[in-house]
Amino acid sequence: MTQVLNPLKIGKHISRYPIIQAAMAVGERSAKLASAVALSGGIGVIASLGLGLDSPYFDRRKRGSFFTANRLALIDELVEARSISPDGVIGVNILVATKDYSMLAQTAAATGANLIITSAGLPLTLPEYTADYPDVALVPTVSNLQAVELICQTWQSRYNRLPDAFIVENCLDVGGHFTEYEQINSIEYSIESVILQIREYLKQKMGVMIPLIVTGGICERSDIERMLAIGEHRNPVSEESGFL
Repeated sequence: MTQVLNPLKIGKHISRYPIIQAAMAVGERSAKLASAVALSGGIGVIASLGLGLDSPYFDRRKRGSFFTANRLALIDELVEARSISPDGVIGVNILVATKDYSMLAQTAAATGANLIITSAGLPLTLPEYTADYPDVALVPTVSNLQAVELICQTWQSRYNRLPDAFIVENCLDVGGHFTEYEQINSIEYSIESVILQIREYLKQKMGVMIPLIVTGGICERSDIERMLAIGEHRNPVSEESGFL
């Protein structure tokens, strides 16, 4: 029997289906695709990395033009996505390791993004950049319990808040993001084990139950149902490869 897909609530935002468009980079996920996903009941995501390269704002002859172009192009993408999907849930993916990370986070929040997804690093200072926009949900990408512990403890002590959700990945399914190669065949670092570890930590130590969004290896309906079956509580999933 086909399992019913329940809505996904992240912070104050609710999508009809528990599916997030994969947060890819270098302009691979544009406003048109993000808005189409949002219109269809999922969460559409605009990748911020390299958006300005093909924009009219980028001038190779001017120092610093790349970062200015990225910011302006992100504004254009968000405005376009929102014009197509006024009521859909739309997020922005930002790489912590990039030099314009803080500026892009502030820009995304100020321009109407519903959520900010981070990857390529631990976003220990992210709440600083969105403090004026409390409705913007913050969603770090992690690969293990240690990252979750550090983010939660830092955010709670500095900002008196916790993430609105976590995206959880491992190197076996997503090509090595964050995780050491030696962990590939370790049961302790399987996606099922990591999900259970994180959920138990959040429940027992932090006193919260927030969405844990599985990413990587989600190509068809059976993959979704396999991830939803982990443990007693259902965990929403994110589409990393293929379309659902």
